Amino acid sequence: MQPDPDVFLRGIRRELLALTTEMGSRLSVKQSLTLQRAAEGLAQLVFRQERLPRVLGEVHEKQLRLLHETAARMRDLGVSVPTFDFTRSEPGEVRGYEAMAATQAACLATLSRLDQGNPQTRRTLETLARASSELESEVRARSLAEIKSITTAEDAAAPTMDQLVRSPTAAELTAYLRKRFPELPELKATNVRAHSGVNAKEVIFFDVAGHPDWPQTVVMRRDRHFSTAKTSVAPEYNVLDHLWRCGLPVPRPLLTEYDPSHLHHPFLLMECVPGSAQSATALSSRGPQLGARLATLLARIHNCDLRQVYGGVSTRPLPARQRVLAMVEKYYRVWLEERIEPSLILEAGYAWLRSHVDQVDHNLVLVHADFDFRNFLVHDGEISAIVDWEVAHPGDPTEDLGYCRPDIEKLMPWTEFLRLYRQQGGPAVSDESIRYFEVWGHVFRLTSASTAWIGYCTGLHRDLIFGSVGFIEYAQSLQVLAEVLRAGDASPAPART
Repeated sequence: MQPDPDVFLRGIRRELLALTTEMGSRLSVKQSLTLQRAAEGLAQLVFRQERLPRVLGEVHEKQLRLLHETAARMRDLGVSVPTFDFTRSEPGEVRGYEAMAATQAACLATLSRLDQGNPQTRRTLETLARASSELESEVRARSLAEIKSITTAEDAAAPTMDQLVRSPTAAELTAYLRKRFPELPELKATNVRAHSGVNAKEVIFFDVAGHPDWPQTVVMRRDRHFSTAKTSVAPEYNVLDHLWRCGLPVPRPLLTEYDPSHLHHPFLLMECVPGSAQSATALSSRGPQLGARLATLLARIHNCDLRQVYGGVSTRPLPARQRVLAMVEKYYRVWLEERIEPSLILEAGYAWLRSHVDQVDHNLVLVHADFDFRNFLVHDGEISAIVDWEVAHPGDPTEDLGYCRPDIEKLMPWTEFLRLYRQQGGPAVSDESIRYFEVWGHVFRLTSASTAWIGYCTGLHRDLIFGSVGFIEYAQSLQVLAEVLRAGDASPAPART
């Protein structure tokens, strides 16, 4: 007799939690968090095995009605309707639900690429996208409630991330540095230690002796075999070097290496800056001061001379909307190729971005493109550095503004932040464009989380904690996007701030 999978999974989960409690302080931070995240993941597997079919069965008829309504509206518009055999989907069947969701997603993608200048087309898309998003939101809400009922464990602590390949040794770093600086034969690396945290790239600290211009402690940011954003750290050097020379709080870059043959992957070396990433909620007591500081810093970043950072890139830019659509479609392709399951919420998000791209129309500036508190180092209550510039590019200033808005609103009123941003020289921006990139920020983060999870499931990486971000936080973040899209039904009138 085969063991009941639910009992087996629950047993593993209990053992993991018991081991965490028993070992206590004898576990390293990494070991403790790995056990806790594994226990959380098992609770979700129990849900999928035991309760998901019932949840899906409860929305089966509603999903069928939505598909029929979508097909009818597409026919009214003279649009070809994807074929789907409705008789093959049984209530509570996961494959049937996903097949219907994939069909609905294909319909939304088709409608979002039609001429949005036709009011009927746009109203139809918005109605169906909203209904699709709300259907999945209902499934997600019920699922989260079921998972909560399965587990009584406290929420996991802030996650860490395993190294996907081993850290370089002190001997390997020493050999590389002496080869790079043959005039410094006494150059030596010691005390190598990997940083624990959810980072898209490896972060490794080591000490250096024998270099006349380098600090004692150096930070290596190294590419991983698997990348959610499909970027490399090596090009960060020019951005960091320009910002550092302009007096902005960023780590001073020391060298960059594009050749992976030296230490397995391209990497960037930079000075170690004191401080750590903290949540906006944890810093709320210093909210107005930190918010004002960030408004000033962001205005200065957006006033940097693009020609000094990217050479002639800014002299022949694509039109704003074409540039943004290219970015949206790039990550849409990433999601289609690497998602583990269809999501009507995320599909609705991409459809919304396509159909509302007319809200974007600003001059190019340097944008960080991941501007939130995960990438701000705080020391003694002050912003000591803005880090992780791997996705920085010439773009719309509201890309950073919309992206950081959820964090900023935990510190201070948004209107006050914008006033300070403009006062410090930030360009005039529209409320609609900020709104557009607020939606984009959620879609971008969800796409990255989804690829982190599928990478783990398919063996592209073996990092449980990194993969669990896409598995555990993903469902919660989809609910946030659904709320944002629901609130976006009443788009603000055009305005300049």
